[in-house]
Formats: sequence, C-alpha cells, structure tokens
Amino acid sequence: MNLTSPQIFPQRGGNFNIAKNFFCNGNKSDNPKIKVLKQDVISFNGKVKTFSIDPDFDDLVKQRNIDTNMIQYIERVKAKSSLKNNKTGGKKVLIMGSDHLGFGVMLDSMLQNIKSNKPIDIKMALPRKDSENTASRLAPIYKFNGTVIKNTLTNKENFIELSADDFVPQWNEKKFNDSIKKSNTIIVTLPDEPSARKEIFDRIGSNKLDNKTVILMPGGEGGVIEAARKISESNSNVTVGLVETAPYGCRMNGILDAKRKSLVDVAVIPKSKIDNVLQTLDKVFPLKKNNEKVIKFNPVSPLDIILGGENYIYHCAVVLNSDNLLKSMKKVDRKAEYPKQLERESNEAFEKRINSSYNHYIEGITPEIANLMEGLDRERMAIAKALDCKAESISEALNRHYGIGKYEKYYDAFQACKNVYSSRPPTADKLASHRYITEDLASTKVIMRLGQIAGVDTPVTNKAFEVFCWNANEIKTPKDKLVGYEDAIKKLPDSKEGLIRYLENPAAFKNTGSINSLFNAGDILKRATKPVGVLLKMVPYRKFTPNDGLNKNPA
Repeated sequence: MNLTSPQIFPQRGGNFNIAKNFFCNGNKSDNPKIKVLKQDVISFNGKVKTFSIDPDFDDLVKQRNIDTNMIQYIERVKAKSSLKNNKTGGKKVLIMGSDHLGFGVMLDSMLQNIKSNKPIDIKMALPRKDSENTASRLAPIYKFNGTVIKNTLTNKENFIELSADDFVPQWNEKKFNDSIKKSNTIIVTLPDEPSARKEIFDRIGSNKLDNKTVILMPGGEGGVIEAARKISESNSNVTVGLVETAPYGCRMNGILDAKRKSLVDVAVIPKSKIDNVLQTLDKVFPLKKNNEKVIKFNPVSPLDIILGGENYIYHCAVVLNSDNLLKSMKKVDRKAEYPKQLERESNEAFEKRINSSYNHYIEGITPEIANLMEGLDRERMAIAKALDCKAESISEALNRHYGIGKYEKYYDAFQACKNVYSSRPPTADKLASHRYITEDLASTKVIMRLGQIAGVDTPVTNKAFEVFCWNANEIKTPKDKLVGYEDAIKKLPDSKEGLIRYLENPAAFKNTGSINSLFNAGDILKRATKPVGVLLKMVPYRKFTPNDGLNKNPA
C-alpha cells in the first residue's frame, strides 16, 4: 500500500490537527448576525429549511455548536468551488457507518465521480437518532446543504452539495430496508469489532442479498472469517469484498480532511467474483490522473488480508502493558476507579515510574515492548509463509509508508517515526471498551488459530494473549467483549488445504473445524488466578523472559 505523495501519512487514529488546516485567524466574526459564544462557538440557530432527515434527529443536530471560524471557512470554499453530484443512472451504493471513514467514502466518491463526469447514487445509513457524534458531523451539512472536502496532500478544497435524501435513518425500518433493496452495493466502514460486525451482518442479512456486493472496509482479521461463516450458513448469492484498510486517512469534524492512498489490497469471497468487485470499486472511485487510477485496488487472497493485519501487535502489546496501563489509570481518579490495581504499587514507586499520558507509538513502545512486538511479528510472518501468503514485517511496512529507512530493531524504527505519530491512547476507563481491545484482542485469537492450522508454534502469541486477557479484565473490560469471533474460529477447517478452499468459497464447503480451550478467554481468566511469569508485566505483574520464547524463531 503506497502513498500518492512522499509526505508523511498518519496511521488510523492519529491526530491530523485538522483545526489548523481550515480555521481562519481572529477571534471575532465580521457577520453581525452571528452570535459569538465562549471561544468563537456559535449556536446552530434557525429552523431547518431544506434539510430534514428525521424530526428527533433534526432537533439533536440543531443543538450542536459550530465554530465561527469553520463557518467562515465553509462559506469561502462554497463561494469559490461548489460541486453537485449527478445521481441519474448511477450505481446505487449504501454506506453503513457514519464514522470518519464513512463520510470519507461518501464525499470522496462523489468528488471523484463529479471530476470524472460520471453519475453515482451514494447514500449513508445513519445508525442511531441519539448519536451525538453523527449529529455534530452533520451540523455544518444541515446549515450549508453540504460541506467541504480537503485534500491535505495538495490543499485542494471543494464544496460538495448534499441533501437530506443522501442520508437514510436506520431507525426507520421501512426507509432502511427499501434502501437495502434498491442498493447494488453496500459498503461497511465500521471497525472490525466483533459485536458491531455481527450486528451489521444480521441487520443487512435480514434482507434478500442475492446478486448484491457487500464491501467490508476494512476487511479485518476477524471480519474475514466472520464473513465466511455468514456466507457458509446462508443461501444467498452474495459477494463480499474485503479491503485491507481504508483507501485514505481521513477525519470528519464538520468538514472532511483526507489523504488518499495509491494502492490498496482487496480480497473477495467467493474468489470467482473478484472481477465483479474490482469493477464495482472502479465505479465508486473512478478518478484518474495521467491515465492512472488515483486509487488502485490490488487483488489478493482472504488469507493475505488476515495475515497482513498488524493492529493487534501495534495496539494490544502497547496499551495492555502494565506500565502503560498505569499511565492510563493516572489520568482518571485512580484511587476511586482502580484501588485494587494501584495498591500494588507504592506511591513513591508509582510516581518514579509513571509521569503522565504518553504518545502511543513513540513513548508507549519501549525497548522491552518493541522486543515483544518483534516476537509476535516473527510468528505472524512464519504463519504467512506456511500458508503461502506474502507478508512484510512491521519494520518494512513503516519504511514503505513513511520512507524512514531500514531498521533491524523495531524500537529504532518507531523512534524514526517521531514526526509521524502523535496519537495518545484513551484513559483506562475508556480503554476497556476501546477498539484497541474489543477489535484487536479478537484478532490475536484468529492468528493463534491459523498457527494451529498451519502447524506453526506460536508461544509468544499464546502467552501474550493470556496477558492481554488478564489486563483487559483488570481494567473492567466486559466479559462479552473478550469472546471475539469464537463461532467463526470454530468453523475454520483443520487443514491448510481445507482452510484455503473454505475462504475461497465458504458456501460450497460444508466441513467444520475444531478448537481447543486455549481460545476461550473466560477459561484463561479462571485458570490464571496466580501470576505465572510469562510476558510483559500484568497488573498483578507478569514478566516475560527470554526463556519464554521471545528471542527464539518459531518452528
């Protein structure tokens, strides 16, 4: 996956500092009709005229505040460049997800089709009428009947006109089901979080999906096998596209700030429909520059998508390290919220070791944690090799993304990214239900199962998973969030050949796999009642030693 520019590209979750890109200077508005509240924040006054999605949701949107600088910025861009999408005769696409990526796909697809002089009828399904985040993102759209999309690599700005017809309230069953029926393609932009993915599959699966294409963006490590399970258990002739990651990094905070990637991998279930999905993606993202697509999609296998995933290494190994957890606890009222966990540390020792919040990728990755990440990554790559998949190391991926050069040690590679990463993890109370745990911990179990099938020993991953579960439990992660894609994992065949055939065409594969209790997080927590010197201090501390396999190459 390459960038269209050598400029740095933050990972998902990074801070894009959007405000400095579009906020105007000054603290006062020149418009006397604008009421200034606090620090350049105005209330969303007036009735909604042409824009109305649902009366209750409209009221929630009108309660949002819009920064006056944002208003001035949108007004300026709208006056300079206002574009309207042509829907007539265009492919009908429904986006499931009103997150940053959902808005990114919607607005960039409209922009690309406008620039290519092609029609597309693309809509967004709004999840809940009480969603404060969605209401905040839509407030400027209500006010201006559209919003700005800005390419932060080129600084090009365009205002895209939008109407209420471009949004479908999921809470209105009739409108939502009608939209599903009329859509040729459904794009799911929600994270690879088990409960969210299962809910989406159930939601859209209640409709007849024959001859429709469902694209998961991102495909996700667990999302791939959950999609295979759903297809194997249904009778519908549905095609599922699995995009390795978002086609760009974007943030939607009233306007869309986006950076496109030039090459993104995609897999398809069943394999025979790969050309259909590539044609669909070509219609959703048709823009060319110098006769080259600005976003190219490279066909790979479902296993390539799974084993190309590294987030469980990037995230779990960092936020579920005991020292980093204590930093996260310090940001909340730690005595009230985590008394048992923190009484194990004397105040003196705690203050000596823990300062304050930390940069996830720079300060959070110590030499010890980087050493663990190397062990996890070696096992992932060994599984990929055994299953005939191509996989690059994290160090290689960092160099490909950001041009930092080649580094043997992961710690040195991440330190070379100081000008790239600025994201900070959430406090421990919010981390308990954050995607770093609910999404990426589930991915760890998928990798362990693939190791079993491939015949590759994964001692580091197995012990890391035990530590991850323990520490997730210590910060009160709900038990149901530790289950992950258990049913989908159990469905995987036991042989390499069977696994490949199953993922290529699950509807035609009737065999089921087997699984042992190693993958049951509840059983791990039951038997791990005492510290057992394994890996990374736990919050009743556990420490990893070289004898546990970290410095050994997997078989």
